Amino acid sequence: MAAIESKICDFGWKADNFNLKSVDDNFYSLKDLTGTKGTLIMFICNHCPYVVGSEPRIEEAANVARSKGLGFVGINSNDPVKYESDSWENMVKRANKGMSYPYLHDSTQ
Repeated sequence: MAAIESKICDFGWKADNFNLKSVDDNFYSLKDLTGTKGTLIMFICNHCPYVVGSEPRIEEAANVARSKGLGFVGINSNDPVKYESDSWENMVKRANKGMSYPYLHDSTQ
């Protein structure tokens, strides 16, 4: 099989703005969540066992990011019809178990 080389990150790329609802019933834009040195966005969900199993590490990453001047946010863009565990109600339940960062839903994806 041929090796495929991929970029790690396009560091010059700017994210598009968004306005998404959080489990705290507020809406957040990228500007609202940006720290003094940028923003770390994690695309997470409730049904993925790797994400669920990484919750303590994600929380640690959020704390480290904030300590370095980065905003931190989790975005779930899954279809709750296909993945019932990613429903709004289940997002709220998960966040209430101890997320220290905004957990947003992007229904447009």
